[in-house]
Amino acid sequence: MNIIKTTIKIDDNLLKSIKKIAIDKNETQNNLMNEYIRKGVNNELKPKKQENLEIISGLGTASEPFDSVKELKKVENGE
Repeated sequence: MNIIKTTIKIDDNLLKSIKKIAIDKNETQNNLMNEYIRKGVNNELKPKKQENLEIISGLGTASEPFDSVKELKKVENGE
C-alpha cells in the first residue's frame, strides 16, 4: 500500500476527538484517520439490502387482507 501525503480541511472538534482517541488507544492520528476513512468508504461501497422488496414495492399479492403498516414494521425490525 502506497502512502500519499495530502492536506485536508477538518472540523476542529473532529480533530480534537481523533487526538483524544489516538492517545487513549496509543495509536497515531494518521492510522486512526486511515482506519475511519477506510471503514466509511467500504460502507459506502457495500451493496444495499433489498430484503422483502415485494412487500415494500407492492409487487406481492395476498390471499386475504393484511395490515401493510404492520408488515413494514416487521421489515424494519428484520423479521
